[in-house]
Amino acid sequence: MNIEPNPLRILMLDDDEDDCIVVRSLLATNASRYSLDWVTTYAEALTLINKAPYDLYLFDYNLGSHNGIQLLTEMNKKGGFTPVILLTGQEDLETDLAAMEAGAADFLVKGQIDERTLERSIRYAIQHTKNQTELRKAKVAAEEANRAKSAFLANVSHEIRTPMNGILGMTSLLLDTELDDEQKEFVHMVLSSSNSLLMLIDEILDLSLIEAGKMTLSHLEFAPDEVVLDMAKLLNERCRKKGLTLECDIDSSLHDLFLGDPMRLRQVLFNLISNGIKFTEHGSIRVRGKVSGQFGNRVRAVFEVEDSGIGISVGTKINIFQPFVQGDASMSRKYGGTGLGLAISKELVEMMGGEIGVESELGKGSIFRFTIYMELVGEGAAEAAPIATRPLTAVH
Repeated sequence: MNIEPNPLRILMLDDDEDDCIVVRSLLATNASRYSLDWVTTYAEALTLINKAPYDLYLFDYNLGSHNGIQLLTEMNKKGGFTPVILLTGQEDLETDLAAMEAGAADFLVKGQIDERTLERSIRYAIQHTKNQTELRKAKVAAEEANRAKSAFLANVSHEIRTPMNGILGMTSLLLDTELDDEQKEFVHMVLSSSNSLLMLIDEILDLSLIEAGKMTLSHLEFAPDEVVLDMAKLLNERCRKKGLTLECDIDSSLHDLFLGDPMRLRQVLFNLISNGIKFTEHGSIRVRGKVSGQFGNRVRAVFEVEDSGIGISVGTKINIFQPFVQGDASMSRKYGGTGLGLAISKELVEMMGGEIGVESELGKGSIFRFTIYMELVGEGAAEAAPIATRPLTAVH
C-alpha cells in the first residue's frame, strides 16, 4: 500500500485575485502535491506565519504601504530559513538584487510564469533553503567545536603553567647552590628550556583566550616610549650575542602619558622584535614610533619594527598572520618557533582598534607596521588639541 506524501503547504500573499487564480491553475496539474492558501494583506500573512509556518511562500513585491521584502525581513528576525519566492509585475534588476539580499530563494516576473517555470522555481527554492539550513547547522557545529577546543587548550595550558613555574623556581634556586661548571651548564640548559616551554604555553593560552572571546584589555596610564625602551633593554642582549644592533627612534609625541594596555603593547613589540632578531644574521633591528593622528581625546599611534633579515616571500606574506604559519618546513626546522606570535599580535592589535601589516622581500629584510588607539590623559584630554606629528628622533 503506497502512502501519498503530505502536500506542500504554500501561502501566497497577493492583493490581486487574478494572480492567485493564475498560480492556482499552474499548480492544478500536480494538485495532490500542493496546498495553496491565499491572503491579500500584509497583516493577514503575518498572522498566519506566526500561527503555523508554511513550507513555501509566494510574496508579491508591491503591496501598497508594504512590500514582500519587508515581510521577508520580518520573518528572518525569527531565525531559520524558509523558502520564499518573490513575485513582481515587471522585471527589475535592482528589485531582484534586493530580494536576494533579503534572503529570497528566487524572483519571478508574473507575466513570464508558466507551469514549468513555477515548478522549477519551487524545487529550487526548497533545495536552496535546505542547503542554507545545513550550512548554518555545520557552521554552528564548527563554532561549538572551536569553542570547545579553545576551552580545552586554555584549561590545559593553565594547568601546565603551575608545575612549569615550580620547575623554573626550583631551578633558579639550584643555581644559587654550590655547583661545578658542568652542573651549572646543565642547570642553565634546564632553565632555558623551561623558559622556552613556558613561552609556548603562554602563546597557546593567549590564542585560546582570544578565540574563546575571553581576552580583555586593561585601561591604564602609561608612557609608550618607556614600553618601547623597556623592550629594547630586555632584548638587547640577544642582539649583542648575534652581533646585531638594536635602535629605537621614538617621537616625542609618545613621551606623554596615555590610557591603554601597556602589557599588550609590550607583548606585540616583544613578538615583532624577537622575530626580527631570530631571522636576522647581520645588520640591525630598528623600532620606530609616533602619534599619527588625533580624534577627539583619542590618538592613533603607529609603530614599526624593521630588520635586515631574510625577508618573506610573496606567498608566505598572504598568510603570515595566520596561526602556525612560519614559511616552509625548512625555515621552521632552522629557526624554531610555533608561528603563533604574529597571529596573536594581529588579534591584540585589532583589539586595540588598530591594524598590522608587513612590507618585505626575500633577502631584503622586513618592516612590520601596526597602529593602536589610546586615550589622552589629564590636560591633553581636556584640551583635545590636534597633535602635530614630528619627524622621528633617535632615543638612546
